[in-house]
Amino acid sequence: MRLTSTLLALLLIAGTAILASCGASNAEILSQARSVEVSLMRYLPTGMVDWIHAEAGDLASGRSNEEIVRQQAAGHVTGEDPDGYGTEVLTFFVMMDAVRILDKGFVNNQKRTEAIGKAKAGIDGLIGTVNGDLSNNSGKDDSDPCACGSYEPLLNELASSLRQSETWITLSVREPLDVGDLRALIRDLEHMKDTMGELGEMNQLRLQAYDDRRSQIINAISRIQKKASETNSSIIQNMK
Repeated sequence: MRLTSTLLALLLIAGTAILASCGASNAEILSQARSVEVSLMRYLPTGMVDWIHAEAGDLASGRSNEEIVRQQAAGHVTGEDPDGYGTEVLTFFVMMDAVRILDKGFVNNQKRTEAIGKAKAGIDGLIGTVNGDLSNNSGKDDSDPCACGSYEPLLNELASSLRQSETWITLSVREPLDVGDLRALIRDLEHMKDTMGELGEMNQLRLQAYDDRRSQIINAISRIQKKASETNSSIIQNMK
C-alpha cells in the first residue's frame, strides 16, 4: 500500500474530531468513522478495495478475526511502517466494510425471521380450522367424505407464506376429499409447525451472532479511533 503517511495524517486529523469515543453509542461511533472512511477512500491504491472487501467478508462471517486481519494488512503495507500506522488504516477499512456486510446480513435474516413467523401463524390458524372440521366429523372412518368448507384458498395462502419464508418446506394444495385426508393434513401441519419453530429459533440465534460480531468489530473501530486521537494529541503537545 502506498501513501501510508498521507493516510495516517488524515486519520489522525479526523481522530481529533472523533475523540476517544468514550461513552459514544455504536451508531455515533459508526457515523463518525464513516466520515473518516469517505475522506480516506480516494487515497486507496487500485485493486486494494477488492482485497478489503474479501477480508471484510471473512471477518463478518467469523472465518477471520481482528488479529488475522492485522496480520494480513501488514503484508499489504509497503515501505517503512515501524509504528504499524499503515496496518491500522487498512484494518480500519476492513472493519468498516465488515460492519456493512453484517448490517446487510442482519436485515436479510430479520426479514426471513418475520416471514417464518408469519408462516408459522398461518400454520397455527389452519391447524385450528382442521381440528374444528375433525371435531365436526368425529366418529367417521378415514374413507368417509368430510363435511367441511373449501381448503384451497387457505392452503394457497399458506403455500405463499412458506415460499416467502425461503425455507425448504412446501405444501401441496389440494382439497381434502375424505376424513382420512383431513387427518393426514393435520399431521403434516403439526410437523410443519415444529419445523418452522426450530427454524425460527435458529434464525434468532443467527441474528444474535450478527449483532455480537458487529459489536466486537465496532469496539475495535473505536479503539483505532481512540489511538488516532491520542497519537494526534501527543504530536500537538510535542509541537508546543
